[in-house]
Amino acid sequence: MRYSHSLVLCGALLLAGCAHGRSRNDPKQSSAGLDIVELQQRIEYPEEALKGGLAGGVHVLWFPADQKHPVPAAIIGGKQAALVDAVRRGLRAYDPAISIVDTSNALPERMYDVTFRLDSTRGNIVGSIAVAVPSAEITVATPESAPPGNIVKQEGPDEFITVENDPQWDQVDLQRRMVYPVEAQRNNIQGRVVLRALVSKTGQVADIHVDHSDNPLLTPAAVDAVRGTRFTPASQGGTPVAVWVQIPVTFKLSP
Repeated sequence: MRYSHSLVLCGALLLAGCAHGRSRNDPKQSSAGLDIVELQQRIEYPEEALKGGLAGGVHVLWFPADQKHPVPAAIIGGKQAALVDAVRRGLRAYDPAISIVDTSNALPERMYDVTFRLDSTRGNIVGSIAVAVPSAEITVATPESAPPGNIVKQEGPDEFITVENDPQWDQVDLQRRMVYPVEAQRNNIQGRVVLRALVSKTGQVADIHVDHSDNPLLTPAAVDAVRGTRFTPASQGGTPVAVWVQIPVTFKLSP
């Protein structure tokens, strides 16, 4: 499966005069990740891979430099050793300061897909390399507005009350808080997470339960986003009341 999204960037020819490598303090690295145009130019298709008809994909997990980690780091994954080594050399050429590691306790900022393709042109095998930023769609469903007098669950497990106004939240803000887990993207995992949040009288999430999750890798992303969201509390007779609200979240990878 390949990923597609409005954030997927296609490689292009690098403008002449670009510097050959970057400083470890380059703000472009620390805030915006890798320059995929330049990285694509730094990666060379291995001659032995061309002769052997070897093609495939390589994943790069990117960890920017921060206070605990003074230099940027990358984890490279792929089934073809020759292609993985080519990406490793490309990263070194892109910036000698990059640390190639096997594991990291930090959270990756972004994942990159490096695709090696073979095409036949007039009987000759030609190799091409494409570097892209895979992303995905996350949809936070908005429950239908309930009519006045809606009976909803309150704080106790068997405690129900009637409310005039359901809890409300900023749909755009909640959507922005959702981050598709890199590990889930790398393993082609998608699915649905249904959360039940207890919205307090002050609009904060006092408790949160997972009613359903298609995969445990997706659950923390949905929980963290909802937990950090500020709600407008439900009300009855003009008085705020604490109630539970169900929020379905769908994680989808475009084919």
